[in-house]
Amino acid sequence: MARKTSADQVIDEVALLERVDNDSRLLKKMVGFFLADYPKWLSEIREAIDGQDAERLASAAHRLAGSVANFEAKNAVAAVRQLETMARQGNLVDAEKTFTTLDEEMGRLEKVLAAMATPKRGKKT
Repeated sequence: MARKTSADQVIDEVALLERVDNDSRLLKKMVGFFLADYPKWLSEIREAIDGQDAERLASAAHRLAGSVANFEAKNAVAAVRQLETMARQGNLVDAEKTFTTLDEEMGRLEKVLAAMATPKRGKKT
């Protein structure tokens, strides 16, 4: 079986747990808020790209980057920061391609976070 490389990891779970002082309840709350909010931000990014609105894209990407960074999701952070940089430079030529990467990474992140937030062994939270 192939060993996971750091590029394959969606999040750095050790760093994430350290960030919340190993408080699984706090982490579950953070995950819940994020999973509820991130689709709106992703949609706003999509709309900004479609409308070629660099200012709106920079703002939306900045908000999402801050939230994603809380989860130590390096690949998703890199993609959204790349979009933010493109927008600040006013160059949206590759924004569509970068958005596709971001969307894929956000899907991976959502699966990992949803699994972390799901109670284990029939326990209720």
